[in-house]
Amino acid sequence: MASPKVTAPEIIVEPKAVTDEGDRFIEFVKLSSLVGATKNPKQHDLVTLRRSVERFGFVEPSTVDERTGRLVAGHGRTQTLRDLEAAGGDPPKGVKIDDDGDWTIPLSRGWASADDGEAEAYIVASNRLVELGGWDDTLLDDILANTAETPLGLDGIGFEPPADEIPQPRVEQLSPLRWAHVLLTYPVDRHGEVSEVIATLEKHDDVQVRSTVNDTSR
Repeated sequence: MASPKVTAPEIIVEPKAVTDEGDRFIEFVKLSSLVGATKNPKQHDLVTLRRSVERFGFVEPSTVDERTGRLVAGHGRTQTLRDLEAAGGDPPKGVKIDDDGDWTIPLSRGWASADDGEAEAYIVASNRLVELGGWDDTLLDDILANTAETPLGLDGIGFEPPADEIPQPRVEQLSPLRWAHVLLTYPVDRHGEVSEVIATLEKHDDVQVRSTVNDTSR
């Protein structure tokens, strides 16, 4: 028996212009109408994205290329919403339900690529430029330490709390960094083990260590 023919999804988000004239606007569109780029090399941690959307809501609109009607930014976020909708849950903040009962999301519109090559280049640039920015590690450590003390902790922000078992750091992996700031949170009954880890790290001039005792006995 021949396999059933699989057809590509219809592009429902109709392009409004074939050239980029500088206009930008936000429009709520059906989640089901969005179609991803033909080529998207960016992978996504959908588990963490889901936790983030559940915590903060849908904050950043996805972006469509008016020339093609396909997404150029927000693939992971829109897939996360599709998964949430399929699970039958309530829409997160920032998502509306239209008269048909469908989820609609804010979509950034008005940008149009010059050609397919430029559309693909923008997808790479919009992700890569964020990576190249790096972090101010001192400020990051401070924010992570403060956030870890909130009711929701580090849930959904991409930094995980330490596992029950404290790993032995390999300092040589940290050496290419200008500064390696290590934040350790540990149970009070494991102070001796952690002290050995800290002593090893502090032998290196390019490593700064901040440690916090999580005293669960109180």
